[in-house]
Amino acid sequence: MTIPEVKTKTLAMASRANSKLARKTTEQLDKLLQVQQLEPISTLAPQAINTPRQVPHDASRHSTREQELEADNEQRLARLQRAETMYLARIRQEPHNPLWQRQLSAMMSHMERRENARGNPTRIEQIN
Repeated sequence: MTIPEVKTKTLAMASRANSKLARKTTEQLDKLLQVQQLEPISTLAPQAINTPRQVPHDASRHSTREQELEADNEQRLARLQRAETMYLARIRQEPHNPLWQRQLSAMMSHMERRENARGNPTRIEQIN
C-alpha cells in the first residue's frame, strides 16, 4: 500500500499588479500576518510625516510640471495657428467644399479651449 502524497496548501500572493505570483504556504502567510500585526505603530509614523527637505522638492517638481504643461500648450497653440492658415488657404481654393469649413470650425473651437486654459494646468491636462 502506498502512502498518499500530502500537498501543502498554498496561496498565491502578488506584490503588485502584473507581477509573477509567489507561492506561499498558509503557515508562512500566517507568520507574515503575525509579524505585521505585532509591529508597533510608532515605527510607521515617521514615514508619514513630510520633512522640511521634502516639501520644497515636491513644490518644485509640481511647478516644473506646470511649466511643462504651459510650454506644451503654447506649442500646440502655435501648431493650431499654422494649421488655421493652411485651412483658410484651402477654403479659398475650394470655396464650395463644406468639409474644410467644418474642420476649420472644429479646430477654432479647440484653439479657443486651449487659449482659455492658459495659466490653468488642471484645464490643460483635461484638454490633453
